[in-house]
Amino acid sequence: MVGAFIIYGNYLKAIHQYDPAKLVYGIDGGNASASLFVTVPNQEVVASAILTIVVFALGDEDNAPPGAGLGALVIGFVVTAIGMGLGWISGYAINPAR
Repeated sequence: MVGAFIIYGNYLKAIHQYDPAKLVYGIDGGNASASLFVTVPNQEVVASAILTIVVFALGDEDNAPPGAGLGALVIGFVVTAIGMGLGWISGYAINPAR
């Protein structure tokens, strides 16, 4: 909660400049700042599923795993790809434990 208030306070001036009427829904294409604070849960589910599938595929001995020490490199590449592709929406929320 404290982090959310700090971020809100940091961007308060820009939010009021973008949406001076404090609209929840935009009217006729108007600016509405409520959509700035929404994450997309579907993207988080897809990103977490991709990461989980890759980790399980790398751990499967019948699936021709990569050479010694390359599993961590592959997972690093996958996490980077997920972050570049889907991370901008939800802030890299790819934790399968959620």
